[in-house]
Amino acid sequence: MLILMTVKDYCKKYKVTDAAVRKNKNLVTVKYNDLTYIVVEDNEVEKLKNKVKLQNSNIKALRNEVRIYTKQDEVIQEQKERILKLENRIEKLEDKLDKQVETKENLFRDVLGHMNKQLEHNN
Repeated sequence: MLILMTVKDYCKKYKVTDAAVRKNKNLVTVKYNDLTYIVVEDNEVEKLKNKVKLQNSNIKALRNEVRIYTKQDEVIQEQKERILKLENRIEKLEDKLDKQVETKENLFRDVLGHMNKQLEHNN
């Protein structure tokens, strides 16, 4: 896109002196209201459009990352809850097993005691 730029602005932007601009025969100039303007090919708008596209792309990527992390957090929370349930179940089963072992030992002791009494009684 072509734009008009004052000599002063051109000098600031391209860091050249006023004299160097006036001596340069390759620059296209236009006089309007006693001011000299330089016709410059400016792609600043295109650069800004590309920058906006890039930023929008970055935003989209970050949103996707947030979704992924949120989903991972949900999965982790579900796994923690499942682990807690399994730990509680294991604890209950261990208690049940301890009671069964104790019952079995009491039964063996009673049977052995009863058998011992019968042997003493028979002798």
